[in-house]
Amino acid sequence: MRPENIKISAFGPYAGAIDLNMNELGERGLYLITGDTGAGKTTIFDAICFALFGEASGGSREANMLRSKYADDDTPTFVEMSFTHGGKEYFIKRNPEYMRPAKRGEGLKKELPNAELHMPDGKVITKVKDVNSAVTELLGIDRGQFSQIAMLAQGDFLKLLLADTKERQEIFRKLFKTECYQTLQNQLEAERKKSYVACEDARKSVKQYISGIVCMADDQLMLEADKARAGEMVIDDVMELIEKLLSGDLARKDAARQQIEGLDKVLSEVNENIGKAKQLEKAVADLEKARAELEKELPREEGFKKAFEDAEKELPKKDDYSRLKAQIEAELPRYMEYEEVLLATGKLEKDIVALEKSIEASIKAQEEKASEIEELKKELSGYQDVGANKEHLLSEKKGLEDRKDKLDVLNKKVTALQRDEKALEKAREEYKDIDRIYQEKNGLYEHIFKLYRDGQAGVLATTLVEGEPCPVCGSRNHPSPASLSMEVPTDAELKKAKKDADIAREEVAESSRKCSELGSSFDVSLEHARREYEELVGDIITSAGAGSDAAACGTAADSGIGKNAAGGGIGKSYDGEGQLFSGIDYRNDMKGPEPLSLEDMKESSEKLAKSLSEKISEVAGLIKAEDQRIVRKAQLEKIVPETESELNKLKELASSLKEKLAADKSRREADKKQCESLKAGFSFENRAKAEEKIGELGFKVTAIQSSFDKADKELKSHAQKISLLKGQIKGLEESLEGAKAPDMEALLTKKSELEGERSLQTDAYTSANARIESNEAVRVGIEKKQKELSQAEKRLSWMNSLADTASGKLSGKEKIMLETYIQTTYFDRIIARANLRFMKMSDAQYELKRLEEATNNKGQSGLDLGVIDHYNGTRRSVKTLSGGESFMAALSLALGLSDEIQSSAGGIQIDTMFVDEGFGTLDSDSLELAYNALAGLTEGNRLVGIISHVTELKEKIDKQIVVTKEKSGGSRAVIVV
Repeated sequence: MRPENIKISAFGPYAGAIDLNMNELGERGLYLITGDTGAGKTTIFDAICFALFGEASGGSREANMLRSKYADDDTPTFVEMSFTHGGKEYFIKRNPEYMRPAKRGEGLKKELPNAELHMPDGKVITKVKDVNSAVTELLGIDRGQFSQIAMLAQGDFLKLLLADTKERQEIFRKLFKTECYQTLQNQLEAERKKSYVACEDARKSVKQYISGIVCMADDQLMLEADKARAGEMVIDDVMELIEKLLSGDLARKDAARQQIEGLDKVLSEVNENIGKAKQLEKAVADLEKARAELEKELPREEGFKKAFEDAEKELPKKDDYSRLKAQIEAELPRYMEYEEVLLATGKLEKDIVALEKSIEASIKAQEEKASEIEELKKELSGYQDVGANKEHLLSEKKGLEDRKDKLDVLNKKVTALQRDEKALEKAREEYKDIDRIYQEKNGLYEHIFKLYRDGQAGVLATTLVEGEPCPVCGSRNHPSPASLSMEVPTDAELKKAKKDADIAREEVAESSRKCSELGSSFDVSLEHARREYEELVGDIITSAGAGSDAAACGTAADSGIGKNAAGGGIGKSYDGEGQLFSGIDYRNDMKGPEPLSLEDMKESSEKLAKSLSEKISEVAGLIKAEDQRIVRKAQLEKIVPETESELNKLKELASSLKEKLAADKSRREADKKQCESLKAGFSFENRAKAEEKIGELGFKVTAIQSSFDKADKELKSHAQKISLLKGQIKGLEESLEGAKAPDMEALLTKKSELEGERSLQTDAYTSANARIESNEAVRVGIEKKQKELSQAEKRLSWMNSLADTASGKLSGKEKIMLETYIQTTYFDRIIARANLRFMKMSDAQYELKRLEEATNNKGQSGLDLGVIDHYNGTRRSVKTLSGGESFMAALSLALGLSDEIQSSAGGIQIDTMFVDEGFGTLDSDSLELAYNALAGLTEGNRLVGIISHVTELKEKIDKQIVVTKEKSGGSRAVIVV
C-alpha cells in the first residue's frame, strides 16, 4: 500500500485544508518530516491511519476528538487519500463525528461519521462498517498491525528493548495472538485446583459416612465402632467392622420377627373371644331398650288417629277458597293495564314539559349562533389583505442577516489583526533587546580585538634588535617600538568574543527579518481590512438611506448611519453636533478622512452589528405577527361555514321538537280516557288490594292442606315404628336363647400381657432394622466415595504435572511457561531480523541474543534479551548500552518486529513506513550508520519517512515535508524536494 495524494481538512492541528502530493517524494528512498514541536508531524501518519481504518495511529485519541480546535465553524473535517495497492488505484474519504453549524436555523448539529471507498472497477462502497471491512480485507491487516508495521515510535521500541520477560509476554500476546496458550495455562491451573477440591471433598465424605456407623450400646463391637468413628481405623478394617455389625443385627431382627408372628396368633384368638363377649352384652342391652320403647309408644296411637280425622273434615273448605282465589287472579291483568297506562300518562307529562323547555332553549341558541356568525364574518372581513407583506418582510430580513454575517466576519478579522498588531509590537521590542545585546557583544569583541592586536605588536617589539631588519616592515632602525601590555587576550578569548558577536549579529538579522515580515504582512492585512470595511459600511449606509422600506430606513436611523452622508469618505470624522454615527463618521469640512484605527473599526462594526441584530429581531416579530394573522384567517374561513351549519341544525331540531310536542299532547288525552274506562269495572280499590286478598286465600288453602298432610304422615310413621320395635324384640330374644356369658376380665388381662410382649419384640425388630439400614447406607457410601477418591487422586497427580509444566513451575527446571515457549519462536525470528540491521548500525560490534537461561530458577525466563560485544567477546544485558547504542538496538528490534508482523500477516507488503524521533541521542558516526541502515529499508519501492529535528538529517535528506505553525492558529505542511 502506497499513498499517492493526501488531503487533510480541519484535522488535528491543521485548521484549514492541506494537500500533500506524495508522488513528489518519488517512488523510493528516505524523506524527512520536520518542523516545529507540536506542529503536527505525526498527525500526517494519523491521517493515513484514519483514512484507512477510521482511527488514529495511537489509542490515546478517539475519532470524535480529531476535529481541529483552530478551524472555523464552517470548515468541514475530513481526510481524503488516493493510494495504490497491488498495482491498482483506490480512493478513500472519511470524516469523524463532530459538531457543525446547523444549515437551517441556529445552533449546532452533530455531523455523523461517514466513509466511502472507490474501487478500481468504479464501484463505490459506503457506510463506515462496510468500508472498514473492505479495507481490512484489501490490505490483509487491521489498524493495530498497520501501526506496528508502518510506524516505529521511539518510546514504543525502547519499551520493547528494555522490557523483562513478563513485560514482553504482554507485548507479544497482543502482537502474535498467543492468548489461547495463556488461557490453556489458566485452565490447567483451574483444573488442578478443581481436582484437589474433589479429592478433599471425597475424603470428607468418607469420613462423614464413617461417623454415621451405629451400634448397640451393649454390643461387644462398641469399642471398635468408637475407634472407627474417631478416624483411628483403616478403611479395610472399617468395612470388616460394618459387616460384623450388619450380621449381628440381621440375626436379632430375624429372632424378633419370629417372636412377633407367634404372639400375633395368640392375640388373634383372644381378640375373637373378646369380640363375641361384647356382642352378647350389646344384644342384652338392646333387648331391654326395645321393650321399654314399645311400652312408651303404644299409648300414643289413639291421639294420632284423632288428629287425622279432624284434618280430613277441613278439606272441603280448601276447594271453596281455591275457586275464589282463581276469580280474583283472573282480574289482575286489567289492574296491570290500568297501571301501565297511568305510568305512560305521567311520563308523557314530563316529556311535554321537557320538550317545551328544549324548544325555548333552541330558539335562544339560534339567536346566539346567528349573532356569533355575524361577529365572525365581520372579523374575517378585516383579514382580506393578510399575507401581502410577508414576502417583502422575509426579503428585508435576509438582507439584514447577510449584512450582519459580513459584519461578524469582518469583526473576527479585526480581532485577528489586533492580535497580529500585538505580536508585531512584541517582535519590535524583542528586536530592540536583541540589538542592544548585539551592540554590547560586538563592542566587546572590537575592544578585545584591539587589545589582542596591540598585544601582538608588543610581543614583536621585544624581539627587535637595533640594526637587524623588522620581520614586519624590514626596517633596521626601531626608533619607537610598541610597549608590551599586561592585558593581552588569548586566542580562545578572541575567538569566543567573535563567535558571540557573530551569533548576536545573526540573531539581530533574524529578528529584523521577522519584524519586517510581520510588519509587511500586518500592513497588507490592515489595508485589506480597511477597504473591506469601507465597502461593507458603504453598502449598509446605501441600504439604510435608500428609503426603499420602513424597516431598512429604521435600521439606518437607529444606528446613526446615513446622517450627513455628503460629508465625504469613511474616516474618523464628526457631524455638526460632534457625535459619532455608531463609529462611522464623516467630515463636513471636506479635509479628507483620517484612517480608522483597528479599535475604531472594531467598535464601529460591533455597534452596527448590534443595531442590525435589533432590527432583525424587529422584522422577525413583524413576520411572526403576519404568520399569526394568516393562521387566524384560515381558521375563520373554516369556522364560519361550520357555525352556519350548526345554526341550520338548530333550526331543524326546533322544528322536530315542536312536531313531537303536538303528538305527545294528543296521546296524553287518549291515555287519560282509557284510564277512566278501566277503573270503572274494578272489584277492589287497586291491584295491591286485590293481590292482598289473593294472598290471604292462598294462605288458608295451604294451611288446610299442610294440616292434613302432617296428620297423615305422623299416623303412618307411628304405625311403622311399632312394627319395627316388635320385630327387633323378637330377633334379640331368639339370639339370646341358650347363650352363656364369657369371663371378660380374664380375656382383657391376657390381651394386655400379650400386647406388652409384642411391643418389646417390635422395638427390638425396629431398632435392629434401623441399624441395618444406616450401616448398609454407610457401607455403600464408603465404597462409592472411596472409588471416587481413588479416581480423583489419579487425576490430581497428572493435573499437577500438566499445570506445573505449562506454567513453568517444575522444580529445578527453567521457569518457562507454555505461552512464553511459543513466544520464543517469534522472538528468535525477530532477533534474527533485527541483527541484520543492528550489526550494520553498530559497525559489526553488537549482536542481540535471547538469554535462554535465567540468573536463577525462581523467576520466569525465556524472553530476556542480552547483547554480544564482538569487540571484546563479552555478553551482557541490553540495559548496559549507552543512549545512542540503545536507540540503534531498539530501532533494529522494532524493524525486525515490523518485518515479522508482515510475515505473520501473510507476507503483506507496506510500501510506506514512518520512523519517529530518537536520532538526537546518536553521535555523527552512529547517525551515519543508522542512516545507512534506514536507507536499506527503501530497497524495492519503499518510501521511509523519518520524523526528526536533527540538523544532520536535514542536511542529508533533500526530500522533506515541512510542518510549521501559523500565527493565526493551526499548522500547515508543504513538500520540499
